[in-house]
Amino acid sequence: MKKILLIMMAAMATLTAKAETKEFTDQLVVSVNDVVSTQQTTVNVEMLEDDYINFKLKNFVLLDEESGDEMYVGNIEVNNLFLSDKVSYKTFSYNANLKIKDGDREDVDMWIGPELGNVPLVMNGKLSDGKLYVSIDIDMMSSLGQTIYVKFGSDFDAPGVTASATIKGTVTSIVEMTDGGGNEIIAPMDDVENYEAIVQSLTTGNVNLILNNVQLSSGGESVPLGNLTLTDVEALNRGTYYDLSWSGTAVFEDGVGAGAPFPALLKGKFDGENLYYNLTVGESELWSAVYTYTFATDFAPLTPAAASKTYSDQLVVSVDAESTDPMDAKVQVTPLTNGGINFALKNFTMILGGNEMHVGNIEVADLKIYQGQGYQYFNYDGSLVIAAGDEEGVEEDEYVGPMLGEIPLRMRGRMTDERLYVVIDIEMEVGGEMQVIHVDFGNQIANAIAAIVSEKIADGRVYDLAGRRVRQPKNGIFVVNGRKTVIR
Repeated sequence: MKKILLIMMAAMATLTAKAETKEFTDQLVVSVNDVVSTQQTTVNVEMLEDDYINFKLKNFVLLDEESGDEMYVGNIEVNNLFLSDKVSYKTFSYNANLKIKDGDREDVDMWIGPELGNVPLVMNGKLSDGKLYVSIDIDMMSSLGQTIYVKFGSDFDAPGVTASATIKGTVTSIVEMTDGGGNEIIAPMDDVENYEAIVQSLTTGNVNLILNNVQLSSGGESVPLGNLTLTDVEALNRGTYYDLSWSGTAVFEDGVGAGAPFPALLKGKFDGENLYYNLTVGESELWSAVYTYTFATDFAPLTPAAASKTYSDQLVVSVDAESTDPMDAKVQVTPLTNGGINFALKNFTMILGGNEMHVGNIEVADLKIYQGQGYQYFNYDGSLVIAAGDEEGVEEDEYVGPMLGEIPLRMRGRMTDERLYVVIDIEMEVGGEMQVIHVDFGNQIANAIAAIVSEKIADGRVYDLAGRRVRQPKNGIFVVNGRKTVIR
């Protein structure tokens, strides 16, 4: 009995523990059109399970220090950001549209952030027990004609370089643009052979990626955009190689594109000797096109390690305050030889207000798996194209997912051999407005301590919070089958 009681108390402590919220106060530096202002502010970070956090920058204000004028923007709140472990700190990032919320200062009658709707926001941060550093780029070109660059705190000490590798490969590239008639043009550029890329391994486990002489080549002529250095590129250990990822605002040096900030996104792989990457260069004030560069070929293609497993459960979709009734759904999980998984939510359908919308298959390749207490967990934060489904009686052109093109999607989940729990946030257009579609599949999976308790006393008996059995419980909080339960 004593052993069971101790286990029960440990389980209750786990189940009732509140998420810890850390408060950081530091300098906030805001740059708009080369005008820089500084103010002291506070950021709240709520620590969640499975290495996730909620981030809140409250009452964000644009300040003109010369005139003293203030523009009240609001609260920048991003939930369920995944923390990646580095040697002495953790990192997090966000790259999607976000709706800024009203602030809570009593002296402010109107916040402009909510009026702007969904705005593109890129955030990268570093977090330790006592320090927070965050950079935020808010693209308000369509609404205010400017991009706002925000930095909170001071960057952590620059990581040291432990090794450097120069790797040669062939670069293939394409350009995407719109012509004078509004037609989209996608055209390949000339290949560049023997292109050099320098990879610097850092003490944090990340890398610096140095790309010199990035150029546009077509018809035998070349235009040098400049040299590009991406610092502190995320490097995720996949066993035999590292996944590389970086997103944010970059600037070329020493070329015709020098000095013009542009959004950049890089995904790649590095094993110490081989390098593969895909780099997207977005529009800037100097060019109105998107360039995609691919260095070398993928040297670690995804290979299934075993047959796929299909999880069947209930799925609920929420848009604003409206939710669907639970519906049957299937998720297919395929284990890979590198220890990751391929994820596929098959034939995703939304039924809201009596209207049925066939969305399609949400497929995410090569998700990294992490070990929790009695379960595995995974996450995804990026953009993808939803594929057409294969539901009987539904034609391929009835699926709206492929028509949306690339859309932002965030996902986190827990998994055991028998059960799968996943929450997905999809940003898509509904009724002419951008909405966040929230998807819940299955039920939350408890940690191992709760599972042990359920196994020990899963007999329908009821206990009070001191571990004593109660035969006729009245109103109050009790433990039933290892779980804290309110009985009224």
